[in-house]
Amino acid sequence: MEIAIAGELDSEDTQLMLNNINREFIPGKTVIVKSEKNEKELERVAPYTSIYKPQNQKTTAYVCQNHECSLPTTNPQIIVEILKKLHNIQ
Repeated sequence: MEIAIAGELDSEDTQLMLNNINREFIPGKTVIVKSEKNEKELERVAPYTSIYKPQNQKTTAYVCQNHECSLPTTNPQIIVEILKKLHNIQ
């Protein structure tokens, strides 16, 4: 499972999203944060991240598993629901 967060690392929205993601133990989970500071370098080493952008100027999470991605979300509560659904957590 790969989770990409598009937002500034020091923003409250991004920190809340990361806290919610880290609440669940999911083996093999990879989390990357794409911000204005690292986007050029990140896109150079991982070109697929070029599509990950904040939506409506809000931190946005993109969750992919087995080459399928859920719809992006800006809601920190929805990210928990997506992770539980994809990882079959009750």
